[in-house]
Amino acid sequence: MTESTAVTSPPALVFAKEDCTCTEPLFSLKYLRTHRAGSLKLVRCFPHCCPVHSFGNFCSTSIDLKVTGASNDDVAYVHFQPTTDRILEANDVIDATLVVNNTRSMENLKGEWIPSVYRYYHEARNETIYHFNQNNTFGWHYGWVGTSTKAHRTCPHRLVGYIFAHVTIHGKPMLQVVHATKSPAFIVMSYRRACYFCQKHRTSTFGTKPLDGDDVNMESLQCECEGEFNIETHHPSNTLPYQSKQQRSNSSLPSTPPPPLLTPSVHIARSSDIERQLHILYAFVSLPSVHFFGCHLPALESRVVKSMLQPLGVSLGLNAYQKRTMAFPTFLRPTSPSQETTVKSLMSVQSVAIDLLLSLFTFESIRQSCAAFAAATPHLLQRDALHQAYQTWLGSIHAQLTTRLLPLNLTISQLVNHVQDAMTHIPELHALHRSVQNQQTHPLDDSHTTNNAFDYFVAQLREVFMAQEAGPMPDVAGAATSIYNGQFLFDKTVSLVYANSTPDMDISVPTLLRWITMGYAFTLHHTSTSLQITSSLRPFATIPSEFILDATPRVFRVFPNGESSMTSLAGLSHGDYIGQHSPSTGMVSLDFLSWPSADSVTKVSRVSVVLSPTKSGLMATVSWGQAEGARGVDYASMNALQRYATYAMDKEAPVASFQFGYSRVK
Repeated sequence: MTESTAVTSPPALVFAKEDCTCTEPLFSLKYLRTHRAGSLKLVRCFPHCCPVHSFGNFCSTSIDLKVTGASNDDVAYVHFQPTTDRILEANDVIDATLVVNNTRSMENLKGEWIPSVYRYYHEARNETIYHFNQNNTFGWHYGWVGTSTKAHRTCPHRLVGYIFAHVTIHGKPMLQVVHATKSPAFIVMSYRRACYFCQKHRTSTFGTKPLDGDDVNMESLQCECEGEFNIETHHPSNTLPYQSKQQRSNSSLPSTPPPPLLTPSVHIARSSDIERQLHILYAFVSLPSVHFFGCHLPALESRVVKSMLQPLGVSLGLNAYQKRTMAFPTFLRPTSPSQETTVKSLMSVQSVAIDLLLSLFTFESIRQSCAAFAAATPHLLQRDALHQAYQTWLGSIHAQLTTRLLPLNLTISQLVNHVQDAMTHIPELHALHRSVQNQQTHPLDDSHTTNNAFDYFVAQLREVFMAQEAGPMPDVAGAATSIYNGQFLFDKTVSLVYANSTPDMDISVPTLLRWITMGYAFTLHHTSTSLQITSSLRPFATIPSEFILDATPRVFRVFPNGESSMTSLAGLSHGDYIGQHSPSTGMVSLDFLSWPSADSVTKVSRVSVVLSPTKSGLMATVSWGQAEGARGVDYASMNALQRYATYAMDKEAPVASFQFGYSRVK
């Protein structure tokens, strides 16, 4: 056939699985998707676990297309797509290169068009059966990219099957649709977000002990996924052929709306309740010193290495040995057991709260945050849409934490009640008690203004929006001549010295995690007049953190991890700095000053960072000091030069000093 010809009587086409003896329907209503090496996003248990779920290998199986009266020259493909995408109709013609150049193969495991590499003819039934993904050759990769918004996460998808005929139009190879069929709609859910039951763990005697001491038998749980993801397991078993326009218009069947795809079965908390609950939980982990959680720090360090640093190593292209040697930085004050705060009645609450916080500081969570804020920028200039985007952001955090608690048979509200019960009689939590009394809502800060969460969200969204408007940053002129230019990775702590301050004045757990997202791995662009720093663990796609090296007090816009300097963090206002470059020594120095923004904070903090080149990379010498803030001074009404003039350098008390070694990645 050399020219397009109309297909007048398309053959029947249906999805099937000829070798299946299961009683299960062919397709499920919900599938989990996991990220694998090479950025593969594999749909698990597709189209269903056949004959049973596979624990030892990645669970998936093949699928067939059955067609009557097909030509030997026809070809068959299947294709994942959202339900909002158009399905090609019979007689539609497309450029053959669009399919051929994007066909899945061993050399292109992300190809969107999955071909049938094996077929046979059933003479008695006059059917041709096309096999897809036989022996799991290609896997069921689905590269659809959404965001963390509710609309995107619950977007329905389907598998579409096509029979094409090769045709030529004006000398150009084309594919003409002989027929198409579609699977029932299904949702694709992140494996990490799914409940323990839906993750289909191997049956065992494992149990987890919640705060009340009762064992939870994981295998007895039903689906407890959050909100719209808590749905019936399977679609109806039949899959109807996809009708042409003419067939649909001529249908004599009454038109009835389909049942809703998603049926919420979990109570969704009000936004005011979400704000209050997240504020209390965040204040619980951020107001006390890191030593309040001393007995949990070894587990914290191990978790950060596994869920944040080693995946970072993969993204940087490190080899297996380099990833194994990635270490948690040593910069916490050495303490004896007698100095660590241990409240046995609170250990379970501490453990769960730290677990929730760490679930927001994984490499994957950082990437999702980056994508979510980038997708939300169109709402910045529309007041109602902006508030809705803010509520969606809070809701996504709440949903993620709720899912994390499901295996414990615990809710966020119950966990908050445990924290509130403790904060009235444990001295280390009295500051938390005052914070809860003074501030009803705030998930991401501990200063005492009622709209800090919204301010934080808007400040971050503004920076991402401005970076999008500005486009890619131009290369720094003269950058190639500087020894500081390149990408650097934390190697080791060279020295660690703490002054005679008390452990309860040390940094909090969130500040510790923030430092890692800023200073563990970064890219430098340096000239004689400026230094740009971009963290490899930034949760916000902003411009680089830029510092002018002219020995003049200035204000920087964003931290290296993309967080805005325009909002209060840890009761301090940030952004002031003085940058210098010494041509004689080659050193670059940055002095950062942070001013009190909350009644509970009276001291001004100064952090000095001096960078010097080494044979393998660079050395960062960090000094931390504090001085009493000037009384009766409104720092917010001053400029950077005026604020710096109030700092009593001669009365500064040293807190700690560190030396960190970095190796050059590239």
